[in-house]
Amino acid sequence: MKQSDTPSGCKRVKERSVQMAAEKVKEWRYLFKNGKCDSQGNLKKLTLQQAAEEVGIPKKTLEDYHQLIKKAKKIQPIEYLYNYKMGYLRQLIKQNQNLKQHTIEHLNQEDFQFDDQTPKQIEQIESEFEKYFNLEDDYLYEQNSLVMTVQTRFQPTQVIQKKVDPWENETLSCDSNQETDDEEC
Repeated sequence: MKQSDTPSGCKRVKERSVQMAAEKVKEWRYLFKNGKCDSQGNLKKLTLQQAAEEVGIPKKTLEDYHQLIKKAKKIQPIEYLYNYKMGYLRQLIKQNQNLKQHTIEHLNQEDFQFDDQTPKQIEQIESEFEKYFNLEDDYLYEQNSLVMTVQTRFQPTQVIQKKVDPWENETLSCDSNQETDDEEC
């Protein structure tokens, strides 16, 4: 980009490199976090606006660079992009977002492609469900609902505790002609 007069009369600054922007953002955040010593040696905390003025770049621009750099770091290490301009960084992020969106849309289309067997399969599952639970007319099913509500009658059952002998139902294997103490095979 060349320097040119904009309609507002201000000269546009040449586009910054990613390295310069990253360094300025780092300096800006450092000044905000740690403050600055004044002429008397006292540590003075700075606001984001004051720190931006110290760096010499508008706060809004620094915030924009900060967000772009954070997003770019998720794509690839920012050090690999130092030789490029910030416009390239914006383009890279936009392409990455478009790729993600395209991938999501493609996956969603694959998920919702049904074959001709689907209605029959659903009917078969519903009838198997009814048979398994033997519900017949004892349930309420709404056609437009995704959830089947089942209402059944209360059927009290009696629980009988029985003492079980673990050896009661034991069977012996008689696959050889060996004799046991109790019986012959």
